[in-house]
Amino acid sequence: ALMGAHTLGRGDSDFSGHHGTWVPNNNEAMLFDKTYYEEVFLNSWHPRNIGTPREDWTTGNGVDRVMLNTDLCLVMEIDDNMPCCTGTRCTGLSRRCPRLPDNHPRSEAFEAFREYLGGSYPNDNQVPFYNAYREAWRKATTVGQSNLFPLADNCDVE
Repeated sequence: ALMGAHTLGRGDSDFSGHHGTWVPNNNEAMLFDKTYYEEVFLNSWHPRNIGTPREDWTTGNGVDRVMLNTDLCLVMEIDDNMPCCTGTRCTGLSRRCPRLPDNHPRSEAFEAFREYLGGSYPNDNQVPFYNAYREAWRKATTVGQSNLFPLADNCDVE
């Protein structure tokens, strides 16, 4: 669920080595919603910078879009299939990346991605993603901690 935070912001090649947004445009990159999961499934992602530290994926249609291997490997079998393309609009690549089979060690991640879509596309059901994110964030920020205090309502110094 925490991967869904990629719906916010963008990668900058000067900082991360990867350039672009995980969602369609900069305006959508300011909304916290399930668009990241939709984009994984709805686009044809092509690898770029293969064999370099900046290896990632783009839609290749002139828009600054990016997915990382760590994004797509949760739904596609890219480990031994590079180069390949994740969708039906694959140009220049003859091989399509297969979806993870049911018996794959990462099949639970694939099912989670589908769950976070909230049903058949298109829909506005954010509830499965929001609920899973809330619980994952709680675990990531509180497990093993016994001295946490509630956040203040504002940052005013008294």
